[in-house]
Parts: sequence; C-alpha cells; structure tokens
Amino acid sequence: MKTPLRILLVLVAAAALAVAAGCGDAGPSGGGVDVPAGFSDEAEAVWTDVVAGEGLTPDANAVEVVVTGEGPTLTVTVTVPSDAPGTVTFGDGLYGATAWSYVDGAWTRVDTADIRTEIAPLLDPGQSASFELPVKEADGYRVLVPAGGAGAWGDL
Repeated sequence: MKTPLRILLVLVAAAALAVAAGCGDAGPSGGGVDVPAGFSDEAEAVWTDVVAGEGLTPDANAVEVVVTGEGPTLTVTVTVPSDAPGTVTFGDGLYGATAWSYVDGAWTRVDTADIRTEIAPLLDPGQSASFELPVKEADGYRVLVPAGGAGAWGDL
C-alpha cells in the first residue's frame, strides 16, 4: 500500500473513532451525564422541569433504566443498583414508568397504557425487571421511572 493511501486510511479511521466517542451513551441522563444523541440541548435544559413537575428529584443513580424496541411497544428494564440502601417500591404494575418525547419545543407524554394495576412491585438491591410500555409513535423516547422520590430515565 502506498504511503498517501495509508495516511488517508489512518485519518479516516481516526475520524470515525472521534465521532463514535462523541456520540455518548443512550443510557440514563441527569446528574452530569452526557446528553444522549437525539435530544437537543434545549430539550435537556427543560427536562428537569418535567421531572420536578412529576414531583420527583432528578437522580440518574436511583435506578438504571434501559429502553429498547420501538413504538408502539417499548421494552423497559429497571435495575436497582447493588449498593442501594434497601428495597425500592414502585408505583404500579408498570413501575410508574411514563414515556416522553420532545416535540415542537416541549416534552409531551406519549405512553398509552389504558390500565395500570395497583400492584406496587418491589425490587431489592441488584435486582432488575423488564416490562412492556405501550407508546404513541415518536421520533425518540425518554422513559421516566420514579424510585423513592427520585426520577431516573433512559432514552431511545
């Protein structure tokens, strides 16, 4: 391989690595974690108002929230950190989860569960649970999960 071609390939590989490193993690946000791809800085700036409006304190470490799938049904996995001080009680059969999307300059609630059982699931430190959350079609989703007065979330 000739030297100019080799240099070009090295530069392309370095650029690809730089882009990948800058994309961040689509995991929980808040508490100083990088903004995930897909939601603007403007959306992030008003997200804490949404969390506060739900009566919660933003805390990305309260529980881990991983969101997969696509509308009309998301799969949400909630994991209590292994070093949590005790059992976490959730609000209903869907772990109190609500789905949101940032549309036209505002966060809009997009979950569509018609029925939420009053069963309050419990998870001990280190335990996790997965469930399906029905949603309206949207370009992106943020799922908020209340845990002991705190709100943690995950993005898709």
